[in-house]
Amino acid sequence: MRITAIVSLFALLGSAVSVSGQSLYKVLEVGDEAFESRDYYAAFRCYETVLQEEERFYSKDRSKRYLKLQYGLAAQRFNYFERADSVYRSVIKQSEADNNVDSVYARAVYHLAQTQLVQAGNESLAKSEADSLYRRAQATFQKLDANLLQQIHQDADYREQYRLGVEAGLENCAFALKNDASLPYDTIYRIPDAQINSRYSDFAPVWEDSTLYFSSLRYPRKERRQSTVYSRNLEAVYGDSAISVRQLPENEMYNQANRYTNHRAISGNGQWMIFTGCELRKNEIVCALYKRQLLPSGEWGTPAPLALNNPEEDVTHKQPVFMQDCDGQEWLYFSSNREGSKGGLDIWRSPFDAQSGTVGPVQNLGKPVNTQWQEQSPFFYSLTGELFFSSDRPGGYGQHDLFSSQWENGDWQAPKNAGAPLNSGYNDMYYFTVPDGSKVYFSSDRPQSMRFVDSLNACCQDIYVLERNIDREIQLDLAQCETKPYGVAGTSITVEDVTICGATTTVLDTTISSSQSTLTLPAKRFRKYRVHAATEGLAQQDSTVLIDLSEDQYGEALTAAVDFAQYPDFLELKLVPEPPRPPAPNEFTEEVIQTFREERIAEPFVRTRQNQLIEAAAPDSSIFRVPYGEVVNVGVEVDTNRNILDLSDNTYYLYSVELENMVFPMKACQKVCRAEVPVPLLAKSQFSANMYFDNDKPERDGYRISVTTKSLEETTNFYLGRQALYTNPNNFKADSTKQEPDSRADGDDLRSIINTITTKNDAIEAAEDFFQREVDNGLGELTDFGRDLLRALDRLPPDQTIEINIRGMCSTHGNSTYNDSLAVRRIQCITEFLQDITLEDEEGSVRRLGDYLDTSELNKLQKRRPKGVGRRIKVVPQPSGEPKGTVRYFDDMLINTRYSVAAASDRKVELSVSITEQEPPDLSVFDLGKGCAPVSKQDDSLSSKNPRQ
Repeated sequence: MRITAIVSLFALLGSAVSVSGQSLYKVLEVGDEAFESRDYYAAFRCYETVLQEEERFYSKDRSKRYLKLQYGLAAQRFNYFERADSVYRSVIKQSEADNNVDSVYARAVYHLAQTQLVQAGNESLAKSEADSLYRRAQATFQKLDANLLQQIHQDADYREQYRLGVEAGLENCAFALKNDASLPYDTIYRIPDAQINSRYSDFAPVWEDSTLYFSSLRYPRKERRQSTVYSRNLEAVYGDSAISVRQLPENEMYNQANRYTNHRAISGNGQWMIFTGCELRKNEIVCALYKRQLLPSGEWGTPAPLALNNPEEDVTHKQPVFMQDCDGQEWLYFSSNREGSKGGLDIWRSPFDAQSGTVGPVQNLGKPVNTQWQEQSPFFYSLTGELFFSSDRPGGYGQHDLFSSQWENGDWQAPKNAGAPLNSGYNDMYYFTVPDGSKVYFSSDRPQSMRFVDSLNACCQDIYVLERNIDREIQLDLAQCETKPYGVAGTSITVEDVTICGATTTVLDTTISSSQSTLTLPAKRFRKYRVHAATEGLAQQDSTVLIDLSEDQYGEALTAAVDFAQYPDFLELKLVPEPPRPPAPNEFTEEVIQTFREERIAEPFVRTRQNQLIEAAAPDSSIFRVPYGEVVNVGVEVDTNRNILDLSDNTYYLYSVELENMVFPMKACQKVCRAEVPVPLLAKSQFSANMYFDNDKPERDGYRISVTTKSLEETTNFYLGRQALYTNPNNFKADSTKQEPDSRADGDDLRSIINTITTKNDAIEAAEDFFQREVDNGLGELTDFGRDLLRALDRLPPDQTIEINIRGMCSTHGNSTYNDSLAVRRIQCITEFLQDITLEDEEGSVRRLGDYLDTSELNKLQKRRPKGVGRRIKVVPQPSGEPKGTVRYFDDMLINTRYSVAAASDRKVELSVSITEQEPPDLSVFDLGKGCAPVSKQDDSLSSKNPRQ
């Protein structure tokens, strides 16, 4: 660009002398030249002067409408959007009046939409006013349909760029309408010091220690004009009460008077400075990256170009920044339009050797960071692992917006718009964060920026600061079980800072013994903390939480609340097998129960649904740890050789039982971590009674008759009248020669007595004893037995049944057919006696046992109509006929074995009653949440309340 010509022209334009037509052509030529060299202010002034002339000045090739369009473009690119807006409207109005829908008209509509979009992003506007402007811009973009875009240009590639611009504009309008432009917890401001933010563009801020380094387009001479070619690196040193700003010393191309020096970056070891140096080539600004090494004197050495530059091509490399990855490799990031870019400027990187200052192979970051739009001014923030950059891609508020991409799993993630107020409708660029994140510096040409011409609401980039309160706190709420599980002691809490590449710095390490405790410790925004709670004995519990204070929620929230419910991830069950309750009113004695538990008659167990045994928590304990949500089977194994006697000498036979498909709580929300689960032991309480009959009574007629008309009373009285036949001494031979047994004790049963007979006197005494104890007392005992059954019905659940097994037996003297029929008649005799037994309660009501008897099985044997089907006491006939020969008959002593007490003991009916404990349900759910303390932390909300796991 010919600077002297433009300066002379400005002098001419400022005079009162009339400008001739020839001079106007010169002004127009200079304006075009300024536009091509991106000096849009000079072009704006030139076009403004020419447009004041009459129509006769313009030709077909340069109509006044076309020049107005160029005038508007110069104003727009100089950020004079108010003037550009009015110019475009004028062009559109004139075109529509002349019905001239051509390229000028179509381009005016497009650029008006762009201008409206930018102005809507003025942060000083109320949201309602801004939304109205965004909708107006949206409507203008929508006006550019396919037919109007066809008028833009004959070249298809040229038209495609406009079509993409329309799509991006519509997307930006939708984004801005959706996203609120306010961050109430932060404060953003333009640096007011005129030494830093001058009337010209000031940008690319970098903070080091107490010094702000930045670049500026402030013109070295004192013309009031915005330079786009010359820039310098400056430093602003912040003292206690003042700011001292100076231009950094020139060193060859660094800060040279006729060059563009911009944006410095310092390597991790502080030994290398990388900066941007630019020059004007054929109306294009071409930039390259240079390095300077720190000298022993503390000064920076002579600049040298980096090997990644392409000096033979007009490509740009600029805006350097350093980043070190977690493997220790340092990278130099920069923007460039070199070959391989997705479109325009892209973000690239190259490995950097901090010892030699050399760079390695260049890599394009690729998608999703780079697009066909412009991506530039990268910055890496190590605390959050984010790459910030500026782009005019869709999904912003207007022009260039700031975006960030997170480094995760070895790749850059989809970029996110940094939002307002960092972004506006204008150009927001050069993001830089101080190490602790308390301040963000960036550059923007939004309307609040300084203007180098006061009368123009246009231009320039200024440096802005976003101040952030980074003081946060972590609140750890610890809740333990009030009754700790088996073997559980105190809880240790560890907090570690793991912000940078997982490297750990311990912030807190303590042990807590109380069941409820709250700890609060200071923390900083943008840092990551790993909090771990461990309780001895709860090794299986995962109690580690990662708190990432860079997440959006902590922009406003000052406290990260972490709930550690140190309940175990298992339910601790203490299984206590309980002895069954007898149907008699008396209870087991404490001695019996203690013996039951100490001698481990029943062994509890827990199995998974896959039948895998879960071991007890400690040897010889009944405590088992069951994972939450698991479905398990709980039961007891019983020593079948053991039984338990109650005070009435009834025998209760135990057997193994298993409760299937037990489901325990999914979460621990109970005061007591150990649940005592009583496991019912199934048992049968055995009531036994024997009734004895004479040799072939009742009835002896026929071999197949199974029904008798004789009652039990008749047959019993007849039998008692024949006692003399059994005690007659003439029935016996000489005494037995077998060895004398031990003397029998009182209360021995009948078979024990028979087995002790060795003399006649023994046999006679045994017969007398038999008739007194078994025959004479039988009716009374059977009556008591029937009444006990009626009482048992009152204590049992309504749906529980009782079985009476009646076994009829005969001596071996009859044949089997005769004995089977006789056995059925004897069972009938007993059953009919039981039916007539009654019981009177305290209120005087009388119940008859026969009303509860189901005799259908006996009736079927007798080929009679079944009676009492479905009643609660079921008679189960067992006509076994002949006995199993369990008693000796002593044939060597007896003359007539038919009348021996041994034979009499086989002619009987055995009654055994089984009352079975109620079967456990198929599914038992132990709801330990009931009665839970109203803890401020309900477990089902922890996942949403706690930070990311």
